[in-house]
Amino acid sequence: MGGDIYIHDQDHALSLDEISAYRVNPGLLDFLERKCAGSGLRQDQFRILDFGCGRGQSVAGLRRLGWQAYGLEVHDKWIRFAEPGLRDAGAYEPGVLRLGRTVGGPGFEDGFFNVVYSSSVFEHVFDLDAAVGEITRVTAPGGWGYHWFIGRWSPIEGHLGMPLIHWMPKNFLRRWMVAAAVVAGMEPGWQTVAGMGFWQRVKFYYDFSVDQTVYRSVADYRRAFQQAGQRVALDTLNHPRLSQLHGSAIGWIPGGVRLVEAACTAFKTVILSTEKPVSTL
Repeated sequence: MGGDIYIHDQDHALSLDEISAYRVNPGLLDFLERKCAGSGLRQDQFRILDFGCGRGQSVAGLRRLGWQAYGLEVHDKWIRFAEPGLRDAGAYEPGVLRLGRTVGGPGFEDGFFNVVYSSSVFEHVFDLDAAVGEITRVTAPGGWGYHWFIGRWSPIEGHLGMPLIHWMPKNFLRRWMVAAAVVAGMEPGWQTVAGMGFWQRVKFYYDFSVDQTVYRSVADYRRAFQQAGQRVALDTLNHPRLSQLHGSAIGWIPGGVRLVEAACTAFKTVILSTEKPVSTL
């Protein structure tokens, strides 16, 4: 049983093969198509930011589909690793990926983007207000956001693939839960820990969960975006894989669709959409 790929197992240049194998999230594509159609802009005029872009696979994938996609990172090594692959894919231009202002980089101009999106980023963000403030700053008035991340009460921690460890306080209880998962063979298969002994692996996984993840309620995210001046809504049921529920038998049960949405949000994936109002001043 495993979680996702450990990001530092990808300490190498992005390749054209990796870009070709990458598939852009269908929910994001649906969201972009809907918002672009309502904006009056052409696809090649509609500017999009991947907030926390890593090595830029999503940016490359969107650019190959004709979108004006850019990426923002807080680790400059990912930008260095991204450039060769973007060049090989014909998706590179100077400044397409930038280091965020909050870590001393140039960032992007105020109001530059029609849509800012993120993929499994917020569960790694400790200063939520600062991140949301930066997202709001670079979003154009009337622009949107689309953010998906792991639900707080997901029974399996989405990175380590271990059950319930993120439910535990960050103390010895979590450490022993991690140890129990390792005993049961529930490890993510990360190359980084290959060759480590049992307690070394336990410590590595525990330190990762403590130092690199934080799980919040949806109410916390609503508050942060609303305080930054944005409107917030759950977009989970608009995902193409779930949108058929509106017309299914569940849709005829009073509150059935919203019950499914609440379950998905709590135990699976949160998808938030945001909108930055056009100023009336």
